[in-house]
Amino acid sequence: MVIQQGKFPATEVFRTQGRGWALRTREEVEKGTLLIEYRGEVVTMEEAQTRMRSMSAGQDYYFAALEGELVLDAGPMGSEARFANHSCAPNCVLQKWRAGGEAHILLVAARRLGAGEEVTYNYQVDTLAGMFGKQACRCGAKNCIRVLWP
Repeated sequence: MVIQQGKFPATEVFRTQGRGWALRTREEVEKGTLLIEYRGEVVTMEEAQTRMRSMSAGQDYYFAALEGELVLDAGPMGSEARFANHSCAPNCVLQKWRAGGEAHILLVAARRLGAGEEVTYNYQVDTLAGMFGKQACRCGAKNCIRVLWP
């Protein structure tokens, strides 16, 4: 299985104009392709909330719901997937998979992606969305909602 072998299409982190760091493909990727695993430190929901409260305004956070009361915090240690930005018109989705008896979160291509294309997903579909404060959306999509977690 791809997850267990760790074989994913090539991606790279790059700096954007006005939106911080981002993730892009280095090769063409077909729809449905497992692009990259979202990895991080596994913590409880309670610990994730404690960490959120201790963060400074404007500080980046990289939390994703794993399963039950478990959360991945990709901030202190994580994969390049944490640099995938939000978009109101995303080209990827987060999916939860099980492999080797363990839960995994992967970014999966929702459509064909060209080489060099920025990888995006909708942050608001994550079940943790309610713990984040309002944030301006700068995705630039025609259907942009302008504010995340209103």
